[in-house]
Amino acid sequence: MCQYSGFSEACKKYYCSTSEYDSLLTYYTIGKWIIEVQQKGETRARYGSQVIKSLSEEMKKNFERGFSEDSLKNARKFYLTYKDRIDETVFNLFAVEKSETVFSLFEEKPPFIVSWSHYLQLMRIENEDERSFYEIESAKSGWSVRTLQRQYNSSLYERLALS
Repeated sequence: MCQYSGFSEACKKYYCSTSEYDSLLTYYTIGKWIIEVQQKGETRARYGSQVIKSLSEEMKKNFERGFSEDSLKNARKFYLTYKDRIDETVFNLFAVEKSETVFSLFEEKPPFIVSWSHYLQLMRIENEDERSFYEIESAKSGWSVRTLQRQYNSSLYERLALS
């Protein structure tokens, strides 16, 4: 039996939804699983690219789309970048116990406030304060991904910090 088969089944429970928020939680969960289970807590496993490749191949057998090697690398990076957003207890309520309570907690204080496409851009920003600024501004101002890119490329954060 393939070492990833249990994970494939677990993902099916989350990936069925079409909402953007569920997708964000799915990518977070996948990233967390890659780091904590496959890489045993290491941010960089010696065999990391092989893990991603094997996992991608297994996932493609069980899902029609969404689990290319690049998608899995992005999920891992998403978790590493935003792992402090979801408390372990809350994550367990969501992922393990499938508790409805967690959704009311997320409604009160959502851990993610923009789309996956926005996060793909935001994860490229090394400075945590700058990344947070662009995330909040994107959500508050309703920026499209293109607008986010334009504002970042125009150094909005630095210009405002200097003023």
